[in-house]
Amino acid sequence: MKQLNDLWGSIPFESWKEVKCIKNTLATEDDVLAGRAVFHIDAENITIHKPIAMEIPSIVYQIDSDTGNIVFAIVIQAELVNEDELIGLRYFDGGNGICHLCELEIITHDSLGSK
Repeated sequence: MKQLNDLWGSIPFESWKEVKCIKNTLATEDDVLAGRAVFHIDAENITIHKPIAMEIPSIVYQIDSDTGNIVFAIVIQAELVNEDELIGLRYFDGGNGICHLCELEIITHDSLGSK
């Protein structure tokens, strides 16, 4: 599908499970360049750095603390960096982002029905 091959392009809802992602591992620069991750961490001066155990990919909504807007996204990466739970996101309308896990509400796969 063209949208899924476009590094940070839009994603049709019905294809969200096919998005590139990383699971149970730390991202490398190659993962970012390939679109499987949004960020990679240089381990220098980092005391704790490990993957966060969670369902990936997952649909979430992110609430913008400044505007209150809700944005639906797909988690493609989850890493604990020192005390920060950092999440790499792909947005359905294109682009990517990074946020803290506490800024998201995870939508359970059961609530999505058969989609």
